[in-house]
Amino acid sequence: LNVPPTSDGLFHDTDVARLQQFGDRVARSFATNLAAGATISASSTSGRTHQGACTIDGDPDTFWMPARPALPSAPAWLELALAAPARVDVIELREAIAEGQHVANYRVLGRAGGAWKTLSWGTTIGARKLDRVDPVTIDALRVEILSAFATPKLAAIGAYRTAPA
Repeated sequence: LNVPPTSDGLFHDTDVARLQQFGDRVARSFATNLAAGATISASSTSGRTHQGACTIDGDPDTFWMPARPALPSAPAWLELALAAPARVDVIELREAIAEGQHVANYRVLGRAGGAWKTLSWGTTIGARKLDRVDPVTIDALRVEILSAFATPKLAAIGAYRTAPA
């Protein structure tokens, strides 16, 4: 953050105030997960304890795991039908990092006006991946794991509106 201490070894009051403002903005930006309350369907699920709903339960120790590894010819996917249409500009993905980092390629789609549109794609997720997307109003979100080094384990999916309305 490039906030050096003063010659007294303390942070300047102005820097402290700006850091507090920054922290407040981050907290406000991610206060409401617009995916919470979604109805979730999945390509498959590995057992009763690794359901798709684990990605929006707020518990960092639970996760969705498909019944088989993801392949480009047969991606693993989760579809979240939002409780209400929402305008989003950031998508959050988290792997169950205590179980390892497995996702090699993914894509996120949003359903707007009845049609699916690619919002973002990437090569890894890891502990936390935030994809900034063009603001769009969607009624559903689809996360596709296109390939993985082992069976993927997604701990969280979030959709946020961080910019002022």
